[in-house]
This record gives sequence, C-alpha cells and structure tokens, in this order.
Amino acid sequence: MKKQALIISFLVIILISHGIAIGAYSIVEFPISTASGNQKNVAIDGNIVVWEDTRDVDSGIYYIYGYDLSTQTEFEIRRSTSRMEELAISGNVIVWRDYGYDTADVYAYDLDTDTEFAIAGGSGNQYLPDISNNIVVWADDRNGSYDIYGYNLSTQTEFRISTNNATQDQPAINGDIVVWEDYRNSSKPDIYGYDLNTDTEFLISTKSTTEMNIDVYGDIVVWKDLGANDLTLSVRGYDLGTDTEMLLCSADSNPSMPAVSERFVVWDDIRNAQGRDIYGYDLYSDTEFLVSTATETQYYPAISGNTVVWSDNRNGNWDIYGATIPEPTSIFILTLSILAFLLKRKK
Repeated sequence: MKKQALIISFLVIILISHGIAIGAYSIVEFPISTASGNQKNVAIDGNIVVWEDTRDVDSGIYYIYGYDLSTQTEFEIRRSTSRMEELAISGNVIVWRDYGYDTADVYAYDLDTDTEFAIAGGSGNQYLPDISNNIVVWADDRNGSYDIYGYNLSTQTEFRISTNNATQDQPAINGDIVVWEDYRNSSKPDIYGYDLNTDTEFLISTKSTTEMNIDVYGDIVVWKDLGANDLTLSVRGYDLGTDTEMLLCSADSNPSMPAVSERFVVWDDIRNAQGRDIYGYDLYSDTEFLVSTATETQYYPAISGNTVVWSDNRNGNWDIYGATIPEPTSIFILTLSILAFLLKRKK
C-alpha cells in the first residue's frame, strides 16, 4: 500500500509539472486587435478571426476587419457607411447583417475572390445570420413574424426552413443541423432543430423556462436557460446522438452567450463581480475551467477548435482578445490513465 501511495504521489507531481493540474488548464491569452475605437462581435473559423470595427467611426465609416492567426496579420475586409453587424464565418465566406437602407439585409464576402454579394434582402428584415460550409441561415420577418430561412451558396437557392406561424428566432447551424428559438408553444421559447439531410424538423428542449443564446456543433447543442422566474440561470447542453441533456454551468453568475466546438463550450459570466469573464467546459473530461478574468469586461466569446476569441474592454475601449486551450500531452494522458487505474484498485 505504501508503494502504491508513493506511485500515486509521483504521478500527481508529473501532472502538475506538465502545467495541467486536475480540473485546471494552462491558458495562453493574447491580444488580436487593440486599435482605436471599438472592435466587437467577433467570429472565428480555423485561423481566421473577423469582427465589426469602428476605428474611424467619426468619419461615418464602419469596417469589417480580419486577423490570420497563422501569420499574425490583420487585414481590412470591408468598409461602408452602413452598419455591418452579427458576423459569422465558415471557411472563406463571411456573412453579416447590413443596415444599408430602411431594413436589415444579409450580405456575404468571399475572402478568396475578394467579392461581396447579397444573400437576402427585399421586404422585411433579415438578421442574425449564421453559416456552415455552403449553407447560410437567418431569421426573416417577411411573412409578418420571424421565420428561419436558408441559402445554398453552391446552387444559389433560397429555401424556408421553419414553417410554423409562431416566431422562430436566433438560428445557428453546423453541418446539416440547424437550431433556433421557437415560440410556438408559449411566450417563453423552446429549442427546435432541423436536419437538412433528411428534411426533418425535431424538438430539442421544451420547458416552462426561457431557453436562448443557442449554438450547435456536431451532435452538441448548447444554450442559456433562465430558470424559474428567469432568476436561476444556467448553461445547458443536449447531445443529439444520445438524446441526453447536460448541465454545464449552474453557478449563480448569470452565464450567457455559450458557444461550442468539438470538445469545448465557452461562455461569459459575472461570478467574480468585476465585470463579465470567460469560462469554459471540457466535454471530454466534464471539467469547467477559467479562460480569462482580466479587469473590466470580457464577453461574447466564439470558439473554433481550441481557440477562443472575445470582446474585451480592459483597455477602456472594446478590443479583441483570444486564448488557446492547450491539448493534453501524451505524457499527461498516459499518466492520468495510470493514476485512474491505481485509484480504482485502491478502492
């Protein structure tokens, strides 16, 4: 028993020496854009980060800027006298809501061809676009209440996704799965989904609480749940593959704006009472971890792979910051496996 206890102690030292104690992550944080004015509402896919930028707003010009993480290069994408908001990116295509005229429309920009093109306009408002591969989705009130529409970039074809007469709002897409807020059952939204491959709509979550701020990656759907009387806030998830709901964050900290990648979920919350901070959850190890608690406010995170980006006003105006969540080393994984085996034998 003494020998086993010594081995366990040695393995724990190895874990700590590799910078990852049990339940902790060694996060590497870095600035992306600290230009004058405000940089907000950031999105990321792979090595490309994009955001809306008002560094020259006094002249009436609004920008979309980008940053290549692989070359550490910032670049201007688009400038306009109209506001360009609610950015999303997939591969080489960026989409956004554009306030060019009296209503909001959805536009896109191809980084490979340096070409801007319209996705949806005309009557009503089109807003909250999202994109995955060749499919763009958005909320659209051309029929009186908001519905979910889609557009296939390959075939240049628009199609309607939700057909219920009630309001459907805040869509998100990954692969063939589209999810959204849906008010067909009550004044507090439920979560519905649609499989583009099978043309099938399905219910994901229906409660007496408000469910909002939805995101999806693969089989994992995440959202903010306001709880009873909109006072017991949490971040929840649902695995479409196993039909299992998960509680990811139940801290009394007003968690908000969850985003999900293959392995990690991130969100902002106010548990530290100094403005919002960024927290994360590892779906593989069921572990919550801290991403950033810098001074002032960090909020609206986005994630791609193990890279998190967010809006940050630690410098007095809104900037863009990022962080890399480290992958466990092979030594760490092997050590953790041996440690788990020994602890199980010890019981």
